[in-house]
Amino acid sequence: MTRYSLEKRVARLEARIRPAEPPPELTAEEIRFNQAVAELLGRMDPRFSCHVLSEENRDSNLAWAVGFIALHHIEDGTPLELPAPAAEIYLAYPDAFPRQQCQECGFLSPFTWASDERISNTTDATNSLAPYLETCPLCGGEIGWPSVFTYNQNQASLKSAAPATG
Repeated sequence: MTRYSLEKRVARLEARIRPAEPPPELTAEEIRFNQAVAELLGRMDPRFSCHVLSEENRDSNLAWAVGFIALHHIEDGTPLELPAPAAEIYLAYPDAFPRQQCQECGFLSPFTWASDERISNTTDATNSLAPYLETCPLCGGEIGWPSVFTYNQNQASLKSAAPATG
């Protein structure tokens, strides 16, 4: 094969190969979300942040909780924290979900849709939600279904009491 024929062949192959399209640019919301996730992972115990970052654990309950907490921090101003006691719950219990808020600081604590056994261990047996933690690992505040409303009422009253700026 001559140099000329080799160059001609390479040119035909290059003509067939289409240049890769650049990835789409991230939206402002996606950038804020990625920054919040990175900040949260940086604040977490390294055992748990390494778990989330490993390829085989990408779809784990803990990884999902990190995303949920980051999203709600952006949307609702909840604390961007995932302390070790809560992270351990997300690893141990695939049904744990970060939704019940601490009435003091708003931390999203893990809860589950309660089985009969878990309902019997809660203070409100009529409630189908059962928290894994009874006190907030950040501030020691109360965690439970009524605290969601208390926290939201506290936030609303703080906003309405704030002096008007303008």
